[in-house]
Amino acid sequence: MLGAPECDKFSEFQENIVNPLANPFRYAEGLANLKKLTLNYILRRTKTQKLNGKPIVTLPEMKTQVLEVILPPGHRLFYDSIFKSNRSEFQSIARLGDCELKKEYIFFIELVLFLSLLFF
Repeated sequence: MLGAPECDKFSEFQENIVNPLANPFRYAEGLANLKKLTLNYILRRTKTQKLNGKPIVTLPEMKTQVLEVILPPGHRLFYDSIFKSNRSEFQSIARLGDCELKKEYIFFIELVLFLSLLFF
């Protein structure tokens, strides 16, 4: 299919990537296989990289907007219970140094996204 040994057939893709990612005990294996597969297809660029003296990427100035959301009491209780059950994970990740934080970045983003999607 993609010319990668792990994914020549859809069944192999499912066996080597999809199924492990869906299983908490094999998640790391699935993620490693996915990284191997995408490594040759994805180029990582940063906004500081230059080509012929000019930036490769020109990004607009970042704008931040903070919206306060007032949840109904029942939703607030539910959100707070989920947040409290994950608070120790947030705090332990936040205390990590930059190098270690990068290793846990995806997990941290998953926690934040989970909380943000609770009421959508």
